[in-house]
Amino acid sequence: DPAMAGTSRDPVFAESANTAGATGTSAAFRPNSSPAAQLALMIAIGIGLHNFAEGLAIGNSAAAGELSLAVLLVVGFALAQRHRRVRDRRAAGGQR
Repeated sequence: DPAMAGTSRDPVFAESANTAGATGTSAAFRPNSSPAAQLALMIAIGIGLHNFAEGLAIGNSAAAGELSLAVLLVVGFALAQRHRRVRDRRAAGGQR
């Protein structure tokens, strides 16, 4: 039921809230966590580090006064992201 999504009555939300435990740690950090939870955590960390590095490159070039390089990096990263999304949609059977 969409009205229950994200509430304590939502079974998925309730299950994820119950797996946090008393310490508040995510299920993915537990030694006996499922391989799917560990994979999801590793993917999230990888994406975060990737985006952080891109942000550092853009910020450093802008701070150094190289605004043309910062703009070039933004455009390049945006085009690369667009390419990855199109590729992933095609691999999943989508049209674009």
